[in-house]
Amino acid sequence: SKRVLTMEWVEGTKLTDLNAISAQGLEIRPLVETLIQCSIRQLLDQGFFHADPHPGNLLATPDGRLAYIDFGWVSDLKPYQKYGLLEAITHLVNRDFGKMGQLYVRLGFLDAETDLTPIIEALNEHMPAALNKSVGDLNFKVVIDELGDIMYQFPFSVPRFYASMIRCLGVLEGLALSADPNFHIIGTAYPFIASKLLTDDKMRSCLEELILYDDGKIRWRRLEDLVRQAS
Repeated sequence: SKRVLTMEWVEGTKLTDLNAISAQGLEIRPLVETLIQCSIRQLLDQGFFHADPHPGNLLATPDGRLAYIDFGWVSDLKPYQKYGLLEAITHLVNRDFGKMGQLYVRLGFLDAETDLTPIIEALNEHMPAALNKSVGDLNFKVVIDELGDIMYQFPFSVPRFYASMIRCLGVLEGLALSADPNFHIIGTAYPFIASKLLTDDKMRSCLEELILYDDGKIRWRRLEDLVRQAS
């Protein structure tokens, strides 16, 4: 029609119809894991992502594949935004909130003239409670809610890419938890993030920040964990 472009018909079952999926001999968790991996690669590799991955736009095909439909809402990330997100993860893992504040300026969340001191103090006060688990066990919603509360207190401007990305990941986590209450979206995404840190030359400074102490000695346990996650 003049308003809708239909490329093909996709036969499948909504991911929320667990009984129908099971009746086809499929398991929901591998499908959700594939969904998370696909979305993370769209975000941090291609930089172009489906921004509306609600259950009506995702189908499990009879042969066990995952199908995205309805690309009416997509968004993109510029290279500096993709790498900025990986930097943010590094700073959060290291609890380096000073660098986190500087990154907010570089990504356009804050004006260059903004006094970062009270923001860094707020991050130091509120974020450790949300980060008191291993990376794989972190709760995405708790981390984002804490960051959101801090952003609400200060003169933050939320870039379009961030709003689209947070909505996308929030919908994904909700879908994942409906399939498995013990699902950890960050834990599922971390192997790709670890691989990116270990293999992308542009992430060298982040890798060094993550695996080296201030005196230059290697955090062997963290390095071993990165290699294990990426393999």
